[in-house]
Amino acid sequence: MVPIALEAMIQSHEVDGTRSAMMKDAVEKSSVLANDILNAIHKVLTGLEVYPERMKSNLELTGGLINAEAVMMKLANMIGRQVAHEVVHDAAHQVGQNGSKITFFDVLSKDPRVVEHLSSTEIKMFLDPSTYNGLSAEIARKVSSRAYAVANVNRC
Repeated sequence: MVPIALEAMIQSHEVDGTRSAMMKDAVEKSSVLANDILNAIHKVLTGLEVYPERMKSNLELTGGLINAEAVMMKLANMIGRQVAHEVVHDAAHQVGQNGSKITFFDVLSKDPRVVEHLSSTEIKMFLDPSTYNGLSAEIARKVSSRAYAVANVNRC
């Protein structure tokens, strides 16, 4: 609905009611869609059961590949973004080509471009999904804080 709302903001003349009707329609449809989305989210979350051990097991299925970004970001600070991307891409490709015969850790720990900057312990740490959440916690706190503030303003 954003394109319609943006288009409706441009008024050629104050008496032109077309734009007002467009904006009214965009707001009404957006409200209905937002309600539908919230209802769908409510249905999904109601009765949701979280199984941490199963989640951990699923993360481990990738053999560390799910944390390729963490390794790349750390290496980027040391060898440059483009080279780090190439190193991690090559390592992931080797793992993909060899199936379960070789792990991401094995490939990374044998690459001189990696071991020059990271120890085996550091590589293992970066490949552990529990050590890499990026900015997710910070983002969740900010969004939660804004939602809480809006909810409290609307109560008054």
